[in-house]
Amino acid sequence: MIRSRIRRAARRGAMGLAGGLCLGIGIALLTVAGWIALASAAGHGIAALTFGLIYTGTGLILVALAGGRRDPDRDAEPAAPGPPPPPASPDLVQAFFRGLGAGAAARKGFDRGRGARR
Repeated sequence: MIRSRIRRAARRGAMGLAGGLCLGIGIALLTVAGWIALASAAGHGIAALTFGLIYTGTGLILVALAGGRRDPDRDAEPAAPGPPPPPASPDLVQAFFRGLGAGAAARKGFDRGRGARR
């Protein structure tokens, strides 16, 4: 299982490296072809200025995209823990029902003749 993960990661890395290398060679060849066409039409100075601006603009856009957005969840401070959940039966409610039960028990005893006033 671990070996298959390592193989897949190595394969993805090799494919990415090969793709990047082919992309770099393609960009270099297109740059040369564009240079030749632009230099013959407008001169070497204009060709150098044009390709310099294209690569500088592309580089600035890529740098801005790489560092422009931040993950709000990652940068946010951890939230303070909320209040603890209320107990199933708060103390005041428990005390009320205990008192109610004690009163009912006392009344039953009072009605049976233990000191009943009649």
